[in-house]
Amino acid sequence: MRIIFNFSSIRIGGALQVAHSVITELPTYTHNEYLLIITKEVRQYITNLPQAPNITIQQYNASLSKKLLKTNSPLAQWEKEFQPDVVFTLFGPAYWRPKAPHIVGFARPDYVYKESPFFQVISFKEKIKNFIYDKVHIALFKTESDAIVSETEDVRDRIGNRLGLPSYYVSNTYNTVFDKPIEKSLEKKADTFKLLLVAAPYRHKNHIIIPKVIDELLKIDPNFKFKFTLTIQPQDLPKLQPKHKPYVDFIGSVKIEQVPALFKQADAMFLPTLLECFSASYVEAMKMEVPILTSDLSFATTICSDAAAYFDPTDAQDIAKTIYTLYKDKNYQNQLIENGKQRLSHFLNAQQRVEKYHDIMVEVVGNYSENKK
Repeated sequence: MRIIFNFSSIRIGGALQVAHSVITELPTYTHNEYLLIITKEVRQYITNLPQAPNITIQQYNASLSKKLLKTNSPLAQWEKEFQPDVVFTLFGPAYWRPKAPHIVGFARPDYVYKESPFFQVISFKEKIKNFIYDKVHIALFKTESDAIVSETEDVRDRIGNRLGLPSYYVSNTYNTVFDKPIEKSLEKKADTFKLLLVAAPYRHKNHIIIPKVIDELLKIDPNFKFKFTLTIQPQDLPKLQPKHKPYVDFIGSVKIEQVPALFKQADAMFLPTLLECFSASYVEAMKMEVPILTSDLSFATTICSDAAAYFDPTDAQDIAKTIYTLYKDKNYQNQLIENGKQRLSHFLNAQQRVEKYHDIMVEVVGNYSENKK
């Protein structure tokens, strides 16, 4: 097949990791021809873009306003020149309707998990903004897509019902860099409990609660030595006071190749998120044999099952108690690690994910051709 993989919406966060994983696997599919449409952020994130005779790469960096107005877009011209059998936009909306069958990935949990506490903690202005984006994006998904791909069965069913389009699910997974031996890993301090949060500074990731959690942990045990390692900058956590700073390491954005070593140095993966479709941090922690501390919400329990210690992500006291309980109980830590190793078998690996994408493309193209008859 001739396939366009469209990564033009990807600029930050976990989507970059998924793009990296998919692009890395494509050179092995020599029987297909690919046009990869990437952003400058994808180009910068991937150290070695594939150079293969069956892969062409184009960089696309139109602004959102130009996308909305459909101006100055080379996408249609690239499609006309390449003549694909199918277009797969990894995460939509694409702000583009190709002539070929169009499969669009969906990863907007705020459009399907309206019961999330996220909507209780954001401001009225943020609620209005979310409402507008919801209406615009859902309309775009409907008009641009021939099929939708989500990362869990639950999201597939929820968005499929809302859009009325054929819907599939392909689980997220860890990148193949997690299969490689770690050459250099810093020795972690045995007396410091290190909590790793790998996430961009999105509001729904709930970084904002960390200063309150620090206060509650110190109430429980003033002598408790712990530290949060965060892949954000200090300005992303404006409520952090000088008294909190000894308990936080800000390391900024990291490339996927650096993440396994971060897990190797961690005692627990910490994710107080309020909304997810599927966070790769869960399976990465399972792969790296690190216990998981996360939100007691349906998207998390569906993925992690008995491989995580859960807390109320809006309650700093409950979060602190859960962290401290895990810290004090080595057997509990080991049990979560063992459960995670077992749970990992429920998810695809990177190669299987790309194979599943190709299977869906074949099915959608076949259905599209039948409907055209």
